[in-house]
Amino acid sequence: MVARAIASTLRKGDSIVARAQHYKHYKGEAAGLARGRNEGRAETLLKQLQLKFGRPSAATRQRVAVATAEQLDAWLEAVLTADSLDQVLASKPAH
Repeated sequence: MVARAIASTLRKGDSIVARAQHYKHYKGEAAGLARGRNEGRAETLLKQLQLKFGRPSAATRQRVAVATAEQLDAWLEAVLTADSLDQVLASKPAH
């Protein structure tokens, strides 16, 4: 996806420097979008945890903040059927 976006903006004869700048721009944009999606997952999970189990502790909020997208997805699924916060946080991503 990133390579295709870069290729579509380059012209024949662009220098190596121009190509590198395009690559850095699009790679940075993709990373920013991924971070934004993760932040959205984390916010949604924290809201669900609060509604179901009460306000999450600082330790739980920190754990959610540093979780991978895969782990957040596992917790977002688990919160729907879990009877406790511990059950949610014990859930592992499917591989």
